[in-house]
Amino acid sequence: MNGTNTYSAADAAVERTEVERSERVATPEQRMRRGKRLVLAGFVVAIVGMVGYCVACLAGGADARVGTALLERPEWLIVPTLGTIALGTLLWLVGSFVFLMAAMDSDSDEEINF
Repeated sequence: MNGTNTYSAADAAVERTEVERSERVATPEQRMRRGKRLVLAGFVVAIVGMVGYCVACLAGGADARVGTALLERPEWLIVPTLGTIALGTLLWLVGSFVFLMAAMDSDSDEEINF
């Protein structure tokens, strides 16, 4: 074997590795889109949790049996809805940080349209 074939095979392997790495790393624009989706998903989840919380609380006032059950064991209805609101808030915060960090990494000369 001559040395040129070994060298070109090594170069090809390095180039493949660099291409694979660049494909795995998301561009700032892709991360900004992902952050925007997380923010919107967090908003939707939090709103669903708020609606569920309101329904659970108002149902207690509308029906005496549900109100009594809610007062005796409030964790049945209140805890899941508050957990849903917390999950939505967490998604929103993570999405905000992902979006802002990607915006700092992006090229400031380019205009980004979503």
